[in-house]
Amino acid sequence: MNTCELVKEILLDVSSVERKANYLSEGLRRTAVKSKDKNFYQIFEYKSKRQNNWLIVINYFKGLPTFHTIVYYLNEQGINAISIGDNEKLYRFSPHFLIRYNERFLKQENISKLDILKRFITVNKVGITEIDDNNDYIFCRFTEGIALGVIETIDYRKRIYHLRTFISNQMVYDDQQYTAELASEYYERYGQELKKCTGIKSI
Repeated sequence: MNTCELVKEILLDVSSVERKANYLSEGLRRTAVKSKDKNFYQIFEYKSKRQNNWLIVINYFKGLPTFHTIVYYLNEQGINAISIGDNEKLYRFSPHFLIRYNERFLKQENISKLDILKRFITVNKVGITEIDDNNDYIFCRFTEGIALGVIETIDYRKRIYHLRTFISNQMVYDDQQYTAELASEYYERYGQELKKCTGIKSI
């Protein structure tokens, strides 16, 4: 399955997965209201009617529900995940990204890649992106660090943002943290990592 076919498959699932997310949100309302946590969340694993594996993250902040959805799948490189952002923007987390996130931030042994993914998506919101228009590079800023990657254009309406490696905040100078102008330096330093995990196989 090439990227275009993969994206079509995901988008065919989106409406039914969102209906499931809304249903789960309503089911959590009472629990969330009773919770003493200002920010209450729960992750559900869901297999769609098309037999795709999804994570649905329900979040109640001060009693108001939101959710986001992530489809995950395996290829020969390991677990991949694609997050559905605002306006159906697609962000793909490569196996290498998850490995680097654990190595450079979590630093946990004997943790599954799926648990690494769950940990990342509950703390880090996808969607803040700087783009180098000359090279189609992306530079995403998260609570816990920075992601580097590239853009793949599916057609004139749809693009997928491949997040290929993770840099922790501790790897960036404090006074330069989250400065988009440093993107070229990061790309030069971690360029070889960006060339890894480029293939997308079956969902």
